Amino acid sequence: MGYMIFDTGFGYYSEAERKARNACELYENGKMAQALDEMEEALEINPDNSAWHFNKALTLDAVNRFDDAISEYENALQLNPDDLEILNSLAIDYTRTGQYDRAIDTFEQIQEIDYTFEPCYCNRIITYTEMGQHDLAEQMFYLAQQINPDCALCY
Repeated sequence: MGYMIFDTGFGYYSEAERKARNACELYENGKMAQALDEMEEALEINPDNSAWHFNKALTLDAVNRFDDAISEYENALQLNPDDLEILNSLAIDYTRTGQYDRAIDTFEQIQEIDYTFEPCYCNRIITYTEMGQHDLAEQMFYLAQQINPDCALCY
């Protein structure tokens, strides 16, 4: 999953935008510590950019700091509450940290917003499998297949 950059178009934020773009390049080049530093500086200038909180969370995920990533996804959601990618990434991290009920609730929230968002079914397969609920995992597999029969994640 790649970074999202939202261009504000305001000169006041040009330094923040430069830092966010630089963070994106650093992320793509595998320089996570520097990417985090740049993204944190961008967010200090403009803390109201949900995409930058999302990007910071992705970077935290890349270095296995899942609890910190969850906080950033939650910050992004406060600014953009129905964003499916943010919700999906948050639910994945809830699964990674053993918060299965929160993960399922979040995946169900995605389904209510857009029942055709196939990743919310695929990722629930993993969550239900972790919970030992194989019948529900199988049900999610078939729901995902109805949307995308060629989903590699499902297999």
